[in-house]
Amino acid sequence: MSHPLEQQIAALRSRVRRLLTLYGLCWTLGAAVAAVILLGAADYAIRFEDRGIRVLASAAVLSVLVWAAYRNLYFGLTTRMTDVELARRLECRFPVLRDSLASAVEFLRQSEEDPLAGSVAMRRAMIAKTAAEIEPLDLNEAVDRRPAVRAAMTATAIGLLALILIVANPLASGIAIARLANPFGDTAWPRTTHLVLRNYVDRVARGQTFEVEVIDADGNLPAEVFIHYRFENAEGKATSESERMRLLGGAMVARRDNVVRPFSYRVTGGDDHSMPWIDVEVLLPPALESASITLVPPEYTAWPKEAAKDHIRALAGTRVTIAARATKPLKAAQLCLEDGRRFDGRVTGDGRYFTIPADPRNPVGIEKSGAYWFEFTDTEGLTGGSDDRWEIRAVPDASPTVAIEEPAANIFVTPEATVPLRVTAKDDLAVRGVALEFHRSDQADAPASTLPLYAGPAQAAAQAQGVSDSGRLGETRVVTYPWTLAGLKLTPGLQITFRASANDYLPQTAKSDERRLAIITPEELTQRLATRQALILAELARVLQMQRESRQQVADLEIQVRQVGKLGQLGVDHLRGAELNQRQVNTTLTSRSDGVPMHIAGVLADLQNNKVDSPDILRQMEALLAEIDRLAQEHLPVIGHELTAAGKIAQVELEAANAQGRSPEQTQADQSLAASLGAAGKHQDKVIESLEKMLGELSRWDHFRRFHRDASQLLRDQEELNGRTTDLGRRTLAKKLNDLPPQDLADLKIRARQQSELGRRLDRLQQDMALAVEQLQQNDPLSAETIDDALARARELVTSGKMRTASGEIEGNQMGQAMSRQQEIVEDLNEILDILANRREHELGRLVKRFREAESALSHLAQRQDALKKEMEQAAVRSDEAERRRQLEQLGRRQQQVQEETERIARRLERLMAQQPSQKTQQAAGAMQQACQAAEQGDAKSACQQAETAKKSLDEAARQLAERRRQAEAELAMEQLERLQDAVKALGDRQQRILDETRRLDELQRTHGRLTRAQAISLQDLTREQSAVRGETAALAEKLTGAEVVHLALTGAAGEMGQAAAMLDRQETGRPTQQVQQQAQARLGMLLEVLKPEQPEQKKDDGGGGGQGRQGGDPSRAMQALVELKLMKLMQVGINRRTQDLENLFGQAEKLDENALREYEQLSAEQGRLAELLLGLVPEDDSQDVPEPSPETPEQSP
Repeated sequence: MSHPLEQQIAALRSRVRRLLTLYGLCWTLGAAVAAVILLGAADYAIRFEDRGIRVLASAAVLSVLVWAAYRNLYFGLTTRMTDVELARRLECRFPVLRDSLASAVEFLRQSEEDPLAGSVAMRRAMIAKTAAEIEPLDLNEAVDRRPAVRAAMTATAIGLLALILIVANPLASGIAIARLANPFGDTAWPRTTHLVLRNYVDRVARGQTFEVEVIDADGNLPAEVFIHYRFENAEGKATSESERMRLLGGAMVARRDNVVRPFSYRVTGGDDHSMPWIDVEVLLPPALESASITLVPPEYTAWPKEAAKDHIRALAGTRVTIAARATKPLKAAQLCLEDGRRFDGRVTGDGRYFTIPADPRNPVGIEKSGAYWFEFTDTEGLTGGSDDRWEIRAVPDASPTVAIEEPAANIFVTPEATVPLRVTAKDDLAVRGVALEFHRSDQADAPASTLPLYAGPAQAAAQAQGVSDSGRLGETRVVTYPWTLAGLKLTPGLQITFRASANDYLPQTAKSDERRLAIITPEELTQRLATRQALILAELARVLQMQRESRQQVADLEIQVRQVGKLGQLGVDHLRGAELNQRQVNTTLTSRSDGVPMHIAGVLADLQNNKVDSPDILRQMEALLAEIDRLAQEHLPVIGHELTAAGKIAQVELEAANAQGRSPEQTQADQSLAASLGAAGKHQDKVIESLEKMLGELSRWDHFRRFHRDASQLLRDQEELNGRTTDLGRRTLAKKLNDLPPQDLADLKIRARQQSELGRRLDRLQQDMALAVEQLQQNDPLSAETIDDALARARELVTSGKMRTASGEIEGNQMGQAMSRQQEIVEDLNEILDILANRREHELGRLVKRFREAESALSHLAQRQDALKKEMEQAAVRSDEAERRRQLEQLGRRQQQVQEETERIARRLERLMAQQPSQKTQQAAGAMQQACQAAEQGDAKSACQQAETAKKSLDEAARQLAERRRQAEAELAMEQLERLQDAVKALGDRQQRILDETRRLDELQRTHGRLTRAQAISLQDLTREQSAVRGETAALAEKLTGAEVVHLALTGAAGEMGQAAAMLDRQETGRPTQQVQQQAQARLGMLLEVLKPEQPEQKKDDGGGGGQGRQGGDPSRAMQALVELKLMKLMQVGINRRTQDLENLFGQAEKLDENALREYEQLSAEQGRLAELLLGLVPEDDSQDVPEPSPETPEQSP
């Protein structure tokens, strides 16, 4: 029997083994169940279809089971622990035992008879002692049960999880266990994916697209679906392809373009791999074989129908009809447009023919560009046609465009101006109308006024072709229209805002940008024109400076060539620079778009359009333009050609010298290069001379412009001051200076200072005029004399002194004297302005006078020269050599005196701008010099010949001077007539306005029985206006006392105006007053009619300066006589008419009243005066050149 100690250790060992067995079993079972759960879940989630994967999963479960059993159960069951080892572990657990337990266990294992074991008693004592020590101890405490408990709990948890899964899904659990238990079995998971073809495709048209859509029957599409294709190649072998399908619109879509051979396909996805292979048959699709397209343009175009090709180009709004044929019988046909519209066709005949549109009520209209195609469905259900597409180009009928080209910007015009309009309207079809819309600033609330400029036909013109053949579309209409502003009755200060509008036949309307017309007075326009002329002057000065610089460059280069021989690279560069400078000169001087001619044309256009009577500016600008044109024809092209030629020659020579390795200076002088430079320089000199002359003339004109501008401003300021003085005089007149309030005293001092300031300005103007006279005396004596006349008249009138006197009178409140003196000042300034404004007339008068003096001097010189020639001829025949030589020397000295006088006259003629006579006179002086030299040398024959040449030159100079004088006389006559015409026209316009106002007031008086207070005041103003016109007419008549017929007409008109003024003063506005006004207006109209310039007859120039019998005629007198004869004819016609009217009124009366008698007396006196004037016009000498009257004979008076 074993010792109790051994029993205790054996019991402990048994307990430990049980715990180890429990631990091993729990972990082994837990690991196996966990592996089953995991792999079963994986199989459930992934659906292992590959048997190899299933076998691996089952093997994995078995491996886990084996490994867990081996790891946790096998070692626990096979490991043996001896009693000693166990005792030692207990000693570790119970330190109180120290090593006694292991020793006791070893003693127990030894035999008591073992001599080597030691003392038996000691061993027994040790065993007893250890047994006693262990007795109170609980050896079970040495066993750790926790690992076994954890293993049991883990196994329990895993088991519970497995139980839950089984309970939750017993079917899936059983399938998973069965698939793991038998991986080679046919147990399968139920499918979650059921792929179905949305469109079953087993036939495809050749060349078209194969497209298939797949959905899930339960609506659970997997993330990835694949389509598999199978083809047979030429050898009959099958090949396959796979591609992932795309998710579109809730379905998986596969697409294969341009299918040309049959194939098979199937779809797999998710856990659905059950779809069988589907064979696809490839057939020919229906297509378009031919088509006839007809275009029907919009009705408003009036275009005919036309055929189109495949690609359509048509106007937007065009209707299309199509008749076509397909390659196969059709079930349906449809026209498709890119904008989404579709039009069904009507299939006819054998099914291959169709027309579009099927319903005429739904026409095919072209609205915008894009593409079109057909979609066919044949009787087999195949579709086709959509692969062939054609272009539609819709040409839109866009809105027209309109622009105002002239005026190009806002401009200033006078109330009587004619504005040249140039409007360009464009439309891609046709322009139907162009109009001008304008607003007046004084009628801001009124609607815009419309002025039609162009109206097209009611319907657009028919065209043979539309636009399908790329025909040219559109119209550009350029409208020019002279817009006369006189009828608008504008006043300075107003503005007109206008723009052009254009419309087409759609209809559509377009409007241009706005322009503005600022209405100004003729005086203000003249000042603006003067500013533009100053710009022309500055531009000419700039051109002259550029031309001088270019000339200097050319001269330097010419010297270089002649002295050195050739031009180096630097010289060639300078030549190119000179050529560029010359081109700039040419452009600035001749360009009609941005050069000097453009500015001149602008000034001329403003003069013409605004009806500004400024013959000086007109003549000056036309002369400048003519001279520039002459330079552009005669000199500037030659300069450019020669400089270009010189540049080419220099460049060629330079390149040749560089190629030969020598400097250009080592070659001989090139005569052609020097000749080109010399020719260019000569023509440049001519251009410089012409520019200097133009600048000189413009500078002289600038003096007049400045003086006239300053005097005009003085006049305006004086008139304004007169008005303010009159207003002040109404308050201060008849009051003593000390009784005036402080404000009136201050106003008197202010007006006095203003008047004094005007006097100072006039003094300064007179000083400037005196300085200008000194400067112009040598170069332009005629202009100097005109300015001197104005200056002398200003000094004679003592106008500045009157201004200072008026200033003192205003300050002393002598308002009556001050206002009277201010009126005199205005009249004086008007007289000074008249001299400056009509300087051309004054200059021409002086020029004629100087020409006559020069003619007389030339005639006297010719007589003296003829006498000298005869004396030389007499001296030449003397036989005494000494006497002949002595006489010839004396005649030579006398010839020298005549020569000096001739040269002085030549210089005088040059200053008078008589170029041809001056040159001939210079030639005569040169011949006289040679005659003088020959006479001093005793060569009588040569002296006589040169004297004869001088005599002929003087005669020719006299003839040319006489012709130039007659030309100046004709210009003078035209100036006088133009002035008279302008004055009469202004008087006639004012008289017509007075007559219109009289008629208006008479109508109001007859309608209402009396005039209102405001209308009565208007009648008083009208009376004063009629009196003023009468006074101006009478003053004009006094200036023309030399032209007696004109004087008679104006005097008669002034008398009738006076009668009308008296009647108006008596508030008589009826027919008698109007009849008198009409008679005065008729007289002015007759005078204006005869003053109109006639078109000159084209006469053959005989080169003699005039016809026979007219060499000594006076053109101004002849023109005056012709005007008077024509006026007498019209006056006689008027007398005849008035006589007939009196006869109709009073012919049957037995006794005439005073008015009738007065009418007859006036008529008789006028008829008698007219007869006297007619007799006075008949020349006493038939040889005198008097123009014949018009072939129309005046009616004889009764």
